[in-house]
Amino acid sequence: EYTFQGLRELFLENELLRVGVLLDKGADIFQFLHKPSDTEFMLHTPRGIRAPAVQSVASHWGSFLDYYQGGWQEILPNGGPACAYKGVEFGLHGEISTVPWDCQIDLDTPAEVRVTLDVRPFRTPFHLRRTLSLRSGEPSLLIEETLTNEGAEPMQLMWGHHPAFGPPFLDASCR
Repeated sequence: EYTFQGLRELFLENELLRVGVLLDKGADIFQFLHKPSDTEFMLHTPRGIRAPAVQSVASHWGSFLDYYQGGWQEILPNGGPACAYKGVEFGLHGEISTVPWDCQIDLDTPAEVRVTLDVRPFRTPFHLRRTLSLRSGEPSLLIEETLTNEGAEPMQLMWGHHPAFGPPFLDASCR
C-alpha cells in the first residue's frame, strides 16, 4: 500500500501481472501491467490521477468526469447520465466510483495474494464487497463481488464495470 497525491494506492503483483488500485477514489484499477512484455492495458488520460477536492460549483453531472483518469471503474447505483431515484440525485455513473473504499489484506504469500475491498455509498443502503486475487504463475486477476441491500425497502440499480483500455496495448497492430 502506497500514497500518491494523498490517495492510498494498493498494488497486487505476481510474476506476470502488476495491478494498481486507487483505494481513495472508487477502488479504481488504474494499472493493469503484463510484466513480461511491459504492456499496460489501462487507458491513462493526459490529466492523470487527481485527488478529489471540494469544487466551487457542483455539476449536475456529478464529479465522475472531473477526476476521470482512465483505468477501470465500478459503476453503482446508476450508469450513464445523472438521474434521480426515490427523491435522491445521482451524478454520472453513480457514486461508488468517486468515494474511498476500505481495504483488508486477506492473504499475502508467494502462492497467492488476496485483498477484500468494501464500500458503503453515501446515498444508498448498499454494501459492496470486492475480493481481488492474483495467483503465482497465472496471468489473470480474479474478481469476486457481493452486493447487499442493507435497507428496509427494495432498490432498483444498475451495477457494472467501466474498463477503458488504451495505449500501448491499443495501437495499430491490436486486434
